[in-house]
Amino acid sequence: MEVWQCAVLGGAGGGLIELVTLYDRLGSWQQARRTPTGLLRKNPPRLAAYVDLGPFLVIGAIRIALGAATATAFGASGQVGGGYAALTVGAAAPALLAQVGSQLPVVREAVATPRGRGARSEGDAGQAAPPAADALGTAAGPVAETFGGDGSGQ
Repeated sequence: MEVWQCAVLGGAGGGLIELVTLYDRLGSWQQARRTPTGLLRKNPPRLAAYVDLGPFLVIGAIRIALGAATATAFGASGQVGGGYAALTVGAAAPALLAQVGSQLPVVREAVATPRGRGARSEGDAGQAAPPAADALGTAAGPVAETFGGDGSGQ
């Protein structure tokens, strides 16, 4: 799938979500116009009381742009394999981007602290770090015990 196709379908996915929102608001407006018996009220509410057109259009344009940009990024990195996936990524763009954004403080913390959260105290400065195999439990320890001591699994 070409990257431009991902952008178009992602934008369509973002726009589709806004159309669902509009549909919901129109349904509420229609229901508010009727009495419980189904007759039209004498003074029915205006559509503008349920759909604020200016902000709706701005939010819709932003949602389309977010969907297109996110689907383009996913498509360019090979994470979108088809049209339905690009449409879905576009529809879910705000949630996906919020999830990525929520991880930024963790990334900043990891970059700012060279040794990570488990930094050693000054008293440990002269000691060497354990080998990666030991730290992961692959050379000895829980994993080796699970697989019979030699890691073969037999």
